[in-house]
Amino acid sequence: MAAEVAFEPIRGAHGATNPHIWLDPDIMRRAAPALAERLSRLRPGQRQRFAAGAAAFSRAVAEADRQSAELLRDLAPRRVVTFHPGFDYFFRHYGLEVAGTYLDLAGSEPGPRRIAELLATIREDRIPALFREPQLPAGPARALAGEAGIRLAMLDPLGFSADIRDYPGLLLFNARQVRHAYAP
Repeated sequence: MAAEVAFEPIRGAHGATNPHIWLDPDIMRRAAPALAERLSRLRPGQRQRFAAGAAAFSRAVAEADRQSAELLRDLAPRRVVTFHPGFDYFFRHYGLEVAGTYLDLAGSEPGPRRIAELLATIREDRIPALFREPQLPAGPARALAGEAGIRLAMLDPLGFSADIRDYPGLLLFNARQVRHAYAP
């Protein structure tokens, strides 16, 4: 679907495109009718059903996006640090800057210099939390958050949490997690 939906790619340090585009609700809302069209070519008799499903999905995503934007609107600081670059599109969409990640896009662990840079960024920008993901090891994230003296919070890119039932729920879950982690 990425080839059929225009989006501005986020690139890693070596030029690779960050593949986590599904965490940007605008991209997903554009992908829904493209997917419905592709499915309609495979099952022409279901065209109206696919189109109706895409329209309902787009409406639900728009509402979850509106609620998520409200939750994230007044956060300070407007910079975040993540364990892995999985949420770069999500944060860009909501006007938050990813100030650093523990792992790079290829999944490589940082050396001592990179860890020192992350700690300096966290302290200088007064970033209150480090965001990890449930499918990745907790130990290094826990150690970095502990060394920085900040909260360790969980974001879920894949819907592992029992609280997430669908894509709009995924957006809201993650926005609430960020809001809670940045609460005084």
